[in-house]
Amino acid sequence: GGGGKEGGLGRFVPHGRAVTGHRDGAMRVWDTLTWELVATIHAHSEAVSALSACGSWVVSGSSDCSLRVWDLGSRDPSEARCVRHIKLPGEPVRLMACEHGVAVTTKDRSIRTLISLGSQAS
Repeated sequence: GGGGKEGGLGRFVPHGRAVTGHRDGAMRVWDTLTWELVATIHAHSEAVSALSACGSWVVSGSSDCSLRVWDLGSRDPSEARCVRHIKLPGEPVRLMACEHGVAVTTKDRSIRTLISLGSQAS
C-alpha cells in the first residue's frame, strides 16, 4: 500500500536523501543523517502506491492511475519538479522497477514498460 502519514514506501536518492510515498498522495524527502523531514512534494491526488528511484530520478505511481517522473537532482529537495506525467487507463499502479527505464505492474497484473529514462538516469 501507500503507507501512512509517518511511514510508507521508501527509496534512497543522491545527496544523503531518502524519499517516501504516502496515502495522502505526498512524497516526503528526508535527510538520511538526521532523519529530519526536509521537503514535502504533493505528488498525487490519491495514495502513492509505488515508488522507484534511479539515480536522481524518482518515479511515483498512484491509486489515481498515474505515473510521475520527478527530477530530484538539485541539492534543495524543495526544487524537485515533475518532468513527466503519464495517465494510465483506469488501472492503479501496484509495483514498479527502474533500471534505465520503468516497468509497471497494474491492478490487472499486466506488465508494461512505459518510460525509458536512458541517459537521464545517471
